[in-house]
Amino acid sequence: DAGPWMEDNRPDEKEGKLLWGLSPVDVAFPPGGGVVVADWVEGWEKTGKGRLWRVTDPSAAGDADAASAARWLATGFEDIGAALGAMAHPDLRVRQKAQFHLASEGGDAWEPLAEAALRGANSFQRRHALRALGQIARADTSPHRWADELAGLLRLLDDADPSVAVEACRLMGEARFVTADARLRRTFSHPNPRVVAAALLAHAQLFRAISGTPTKGSAQALGSPRWQVSAMDSVVNALPMAVRRWMGRSSRGPSLQWPLPELASALSVSASGGGPADPVVRHAAVQHVVAMWMASGQSLFPGITPLLRQPDPNVRGVVLLAYRALRLPETAGFLDDGDPWLALEAARAVHDLGMESGYRDLIQHLDTGLPRGASAVVRAAPKGRYPFSAVEWETFYLRRAVNAAYRRGTREDLGTLARAAMNGEWPEIVRVEAVQSLRDWPLPPRKDRLTGLAMTLPPRDDAGPRGALSDAWEASTGQGAPEGLVVAMVDAARRLALPGLGARLAALSNHPSPAVRKAVPAESGRRAGAARGVEQVAAGDLAAKQSQPGVASGVQLRQV
Repeated sequence: DAGPWMEDNRPDEKEGKLLWGLSPVDVAFPPGGGVVVADWVEGWEKTGKGRLWRVTDPSAAGDADAASAARWLATGFEDIGAALGAMAHPDLRVRQKAQFHLASEGGDAWEPLAEAALRGANSFQRRHALRALGQIARADTSPHRWADELAGLLRLLDDADPSVAVEACRLMGEARFVTADARLRRTFSHPNPRVVAAALLAHAQLFRAISGTPTKGSAQALGSPRWQVSAMDSVVNALPMAVRRWMGRSSRGPSLQWPLPELASALSVSASGGGPADPVVRHAAVQHVVAMWMASGQSLFPGITPLLRQPDPNVRGVVLLAYRALRLPETAGFLDDGDPWLALEAARAVHDLGMESGYRDLIQHLDTGLPRGASAVVRAAPKGRYPFSAVEWETFYLRRAVNAAYRRGTREDLGTLARAAMNGEWPEIVRVEAVQSLRDWPLPPRKDRLTGLAMTLPPRDDAGPRGALSDAWEASTGQGAPEGLVVAMVDAARRLALPGLGARLAALSNHPSPAVRKAVPAESGRRAGAARGVEQVAAGDLAAKQSQPGVASGVQLRQV
């Protein structure tokens, strides 16, 4: 708890404050300790003045760490040994400078760095040693050079220090060390979520190496995973997974396996009390499934099928999010999932990403109703179980179904939108947006109603939405209809020039809602004014009117 002083700006309240009465624009931590604050002095008017305030702790004036940090940041390191010692320094800037210095030494620094990673003075030194080894591995394009040395570092995946284990996982992934396959899969069951996420991402990099997906910072040629035992491995691993399985991949040195059971177990373990899985672990698992798909393609589906039957929604959710990332049409299969979160995520994926192959499955819920299993679960769920209420869940799902029908724009969708407007079971905003979709049907605006993004839809015929709105008029403006829906109907009727609009509005002139009565006279006045204008032209001399300056050349008036 930072304390109440965080929001107490009184000049006489000094507790917890470093400086006050300033206009600070920047802050820096100079070598040697302390903090420097750049003070703007005054407001927007440029005075040509400025101040740098340096604040130090008198008790730390002779601090040895601050003095050594100032020296190393100003000069550098005499040799590899000095740089290794600096990686244990408490100042991050010193440690990073030493790490990059050792990485620039290349292979000459590998052995001392590996020794520091295994038996370093502290956690800082061990972690930075592993990071420097990763830099060397990424820069070295010669296969097999460090295979034995990397194998000797595999034990760090089980290190008692979770931070060291995380860096060891990253090293194996950056080096694309396929021999680490089994050890990384075993690390999926680590009790620390950070280690699990790092192992998943590292294992995913092995699949990305096989699929030829670029890895940031890697100088290795695509499609050629490094550190293989056999020179033939890089050729064989470039083949599709199905071909490699047919060839008997196990006889060609180390190979990768789909770690689907281990992945499902990692997600279930990271979830506490039946709730959602750790978000970082879930993200890493999604990236892993995506990497497997990039390497395996359609042949991954048989392996994924058991995950879809898992009762844990965290496991099925990873598959859904991976499908979404890959924009696969199978994403729509989750629209009827029994878990509310998954069903809504599927609706978001289909609608928000514009996956037209899933529009039909999403739109049909406007007629068939919400997914029954998910609807029952969200209604019975205790408060706080999901980040939305039952009504919010229904609204989020159905609004996307309405907008998908509007986007698709078939004649059948007109009837679906009209029925959605009349459906008294749906939330009012869903019914209102169904009416607005009919209103905007002929000339769709550029800005999408839900996503706020630009979406170009072609102009469409206005006869269809006019008929659909007419069909929905009675049920959507009659007794008991929400006032927001009635106002939307009046606005849509005006925009579409609904036949018999005058009589329809007259029937609403005594509506109990002030908002509806306010909308009706305004609309009636506009139509009355237009009618008077027509009568004036009809009663006068058309030839005379045609010759008036206010009538543009080439415009012909017609008696009505």
